[in-house]
Amino acid sequence: FGPWQLSSNTTAALVVVFLLLSANVSFWKNYFSIMPILDVSSLLFAVTIASVITGLVGMVFGLFGFKYVLKPAFSMLAILAAASAYFMDRYGVLVDRHALQSVFETDMREGSEWLSWRMLMYFVLIAGIPMLFLWRTDIQYRTWPRELLARLGYFALCLVMILLPAGLMYQPVASLARNHPEIR
Repeated sequence: FGPWQLSSNTTAALVVVFLLLSANVSFWKNYFSIMPILDVSSLLFAVTIASVITGLVGMVFGLFGFKYVLKPAFSMLAILAAASAYFMDRYGVLVDRHALQSVFETDMREGSEWLSWRMLMYFVLIAGIPMLFLWRTDIQYRTWPRELLARLGYFALCLVMILLPAGLMYQPVASLARNHPEIR
Protein backbone atom coordinates (compact mmCIF):
# COMPACT_ATOMS: atom_id res chain seq x y z
CA PHE A 1 0.00 0.00 0.00
CA GLY A 2 0.99 3.58 -0.52
CA PRO A 3 2.83 5.77 -1.05
CA TRP A 4 0.19 8.46 -1.10
CA GLN A 5 0.73 12.10 -1.89
CA LEU A 6 -0.84 14.63 0.45
CA SER A 7 -0.13 18.22 1.39
CA SER A 8 1.12 18.95 4.89
CA ASN A 9 -2.19 20.61 5.78
CA THR A 10 -4.27 17.67 4.53
CA THR A 11 -2.01 15.28 6.44
CA ALA A 12 -2.44 17.35 9.61
CA ALA A 13 -6.22 17.45 9.20
CA LEU A 14 -6.46 13.68 8.64
CA VAL A 15 -4.25 12.88 11.64
CA VAL A 16 -6.22 15.27 13.86
CA VAL A 17 -9.58 13.78 12.88
CA PHE A 18 -8.31 10.22 13.30
CA LEU A 19 -6.87 10.88 16.75
CA LEU A 20 -9.93 12.81 17.91
CA LEU A 21 -12.13 9.86 16.99
CA SER A 22 -9.88 7.00 18.10
CA ALA A 23 -8.02 8.39 21.11
CA ASN A 24 -10.92 10.18 22.80
CA VAL A 25 -13.46 7.44 23.39
CA SER A 26 -13.54 8.21 27.13
CA PHE A 27 -14.17 11.89 26.46
CA TRP A 28 -17.04 11.18 24.07
CA LYS A 29 -18.59 8.56 26.39
CA ASN A 30 -18.42 11.06 29.24
CA TYR A 31 -19.78 13.86 27.07
CA PHE A 32 -22.74 11.83 25.79
CA SER A 33 -23.56 10.63 29.32
CA ILE A 34 -23.84 14.27 30.37
CA MET A 35 -25.31 15.63 27.13
CA PRO A 36 -27.22 12.89 25.30
CA ILE A 37 -28.47 13.62 21.81
CA LEU A 38 -32.21 14.02 22.23
CA ASP A 39 -33.05 16.49 19.49
CA VAL A 40 -31.58 18.66 16.75
CA SER A 41 -30.37 21.22 19.30
CA SER A 42 -28.35 18.66 21.26
CA LEU A 43 -26.95 17.26 17.99
CA LEU A 44 -25.83 20.76 16.94
CA PHE A 45 -24.24 21.23 20.34
CA ALA A 46 -22.27 17.97 19.97
CA VAL A 47 -21.12 19.13 16.51
CA THR A 48 -20.10 22.45 18.09
CA ILE A 49 -17.98 20.69 20.71
CA ALA A 50 -16.38 18.45 18.06
CA SER A 51 -15.68 21.47 15.84
CA VAL A 52 -14.07 23.47 18.65
CA ILE A 53 -11.88 20.56 19.74
CA THR A 54 -10.90 19.79 16.14
CA GLY A 55 -9.98 23.42 15.55
CA LEU A 56 -7.90 23.64 18.73
CA VAL A 57 -6.04 20.39 18.14
CA GLY A 58 -5.69 21.24 14.45
CA MET A 59 -3.90 24.47 15.37
CA VAL A 60 -1.46 22.56 17.58
CA PHE A 61 -0.74 20.05 14.81
CA GLY A 62 -0.40 22.88 12.30
CA LEU A 63 2.57 24.18 14.28
CA PHE A 64 4.46 20.99 13.41
CA GLY A 65 3.58 20.84 9.71
CA PHE A 66 7.04 21.68 8.41
CA LYS A 67 9.41 19.58 6.36
CA TYR A 68 11.64 17.32 8.49
CA VAL A 69 9.44 18.02 11.54
CA LEU A 70 5.98 16.80 10.49
CA LYS A 71 6.43 13.03 10.49
CA PRO A 72 8.49 12.71 13.71
CA ALA A 73 6.27 15.21 15.56
CA PHE A 74 3.01 13.64 14.40
CA SER A 75 4.39 10.20 15.31
CA MET A 76 5.26 11.37 18.82
CA LEU A 77 1.85 13.00 19.22
CA ALA A 78 0.16 9.76 18.07
CA ILE A 79 2.17 7.76 20.64
CA LEU A 80 1.21 10.22 23.38
CA ALA A 81 -2.44 10.05 22.27
CA ALA A 82 -2.37 6.23 22.40
CA ALA A 83 -0.86 6.24 25.89
CA SER A 84 -3.34 8.83 27.11
CA ALA A 85 -6.27 6.94 25.57
CA TYR A 86 -5.17 3.71 27.22
CA PHE A 87 -4.96 5.19 30.70
CA MET A 88 -8.17 7.20 30.33
CA ASP A 89 -10.13 4.23 28.96
CA ARG A 90 -8.65 1.56 31.22
CA TYR A 91 -8.35 3.39 34.52
CA GLY A 92 -10.61 6.41 34.09
CA VAL A 93 -7.76 8.76 34.93
CA LEU A 94 -7.38 12.30 33.74
CA VAL A 95 -4.11 12.93 31.95
CA ASP A 96 -2.86 16.26 33.24
CA ARG A 97 0.39 17.89 34.31
CA HIS A 98 0.58 15.75 37.48
CA ALA A 99 0.05 12.51 35.56
CA LEU A 100 2.83 13.44 33.13
CA GLN A 101 5.12 14.35 36.03
CA SER A 102 4.43 10.94 37.56
CA VAL A 103 5.42 9.24 34.29
CA PHE A 104 8.81 10.98 34.33
CA GLU A 105 9.35 10.03 37.97
CA THR A 106 8.56 6.35 37.38
CA ASP A 107 11.44 3.90 37.29
CA MET A 108 11.73 0.93 34.91
CA ARG A 109 10.32 -1.60 37.41
CA GLU A 110 7.20 0.48 38.09
CA GLY A 111 6.74 1.22 34.40
CA SER A 112 6.96 -2.42 33.39
CA GLU A 113 4.06 -3.24 35.73
CA TRP A 114 1.75 -1.24 33.46
CA LEU A 115 2.60 -3.18 30.31
CA SER A 116 -0.13 -5.47 28.98
CA TRP A 117 -1.50 -6.92 25.74
CA ARG A 118 -4.36 -4.46 25.94
CA MET A 119 -1.92 -1.56 26.10
CA LEU A 120 -0.07 -2.98 23.11
CA MET A 121 -3.34 -3.05 21.14
CA TYR A 122 -3.92 0.65 21.92
CA PHE A 123 -0.44 1.48 20.66
CA VAL A 124 -0.84 -0.60 17.51
CA LEU A 125 -4.32 0.68 16.61
CA ILE A 126 -4.08 4.32 17.70
CA ALA A 127 -0.41 5.00 16.98
CA GLY A 128 1.17 2.17 15.00
CA ILE A 129 -1.18 1.85 12.04
CA PRO A 130 -1.56 5.62 11.55
CA MET A 131 2.22 6.02 11.79
CA LEU A 132 2.65 3.36 9.12
CA PHE A 133 0.33 5.29 6.80
CA LEU A 134 2.02 8.57 7.75
CA TRP A 135 5.52 7.33 6.98
CA ARG A 136 4.32 5.80 3.69
CA THR A 137 2.85 9.15 2.63
CA ASP A 138 4.82 11.47 0.39
CA ILE A 139 4.15 14.89 1.90
CA GLN A 140 3.96 17.49 -0.83
CA TYR A 141 5.44 20.79 0.28
CA ARG A 142 5.05 23.94 -1.77
CA THR A 143 7.61 26.69 -2.14
CA TRP A 144 7.92 28.54 1.17
CA PRO A 145 5.72 31.54 0.22
CA ARG A 146 2.94 29.25 -1.04
CA GLU A 147 3.35 26.93 1.95
CA LEU A 148 3.10 29.93 4.28
CA LEU A 149 -0.11 31.07 2.57
CA ALA A 150 -1.54 27.56 2.71
CA ARG A 151 -0.62 27.26 6.41
CA LEU A 152 -2.22 30.63 7.16
CA GLY A 153 -5.34 29.38 5.38
CA TYR A 154 -5.23 26.19 7.47
CA PHE A 155 -4.96 28.23 10.69
CA ALA A 156 -7.79 30.51 9.53
CA LEU A 157 -10.00 27.46 8.94
CA CYS A 158 -9.11 26.11 12.41
CA LEU A 159 -9.95 29.50 13.91
CA VAL A 160 -13.32 29.53 12.13
CA MET A 161 -13.97 25.99 13.44
CA ILE A 162 -13.40 27.32 16.96
CA LEU A 163 -14.97 30.77 16.91
CA LEU A 164 -18.02 30.35 14.71
CA PRO A 165 -19.70 27.43 16.49
CA ALA A 166 -18.54 28.54 19.94
CA GLY A 167 -19.78 32.06 19.26
CA LEU A 168 -23.16 30.81 18.12
CA MET A 169 -23.52 28.55 21.16
CA TYR A 170 -21.46 30.46 23.71
CA GLN A 171 -23.85 30.11 26.66
CA PRO A 172 -24.24 26.30 26.47
CA VAL A 173 -20.50 25.80 25.88
CA ALA A 174 -19.58 28.05 28.82
CA SER A 175 -22.15 26.33 31.01
CA LEU A 176 -20.85 22.87 30.10
CA ALA A 177 -17.25 23.88 30.80
CA ARG A 178 -18.17 25.57 34.07
CA ASN A 179 -20.45 22.85 35.45
CA HIS A 180 -18.56 19.76 34.30
CA PRO A 181 -14.83 20.02 35.03
CA GLU A 182 -14.35 16.38 33.96
CA ILE A 183 -15.15 17.46 30.40
CA ARG A 184 -12.54 20.24 30.38
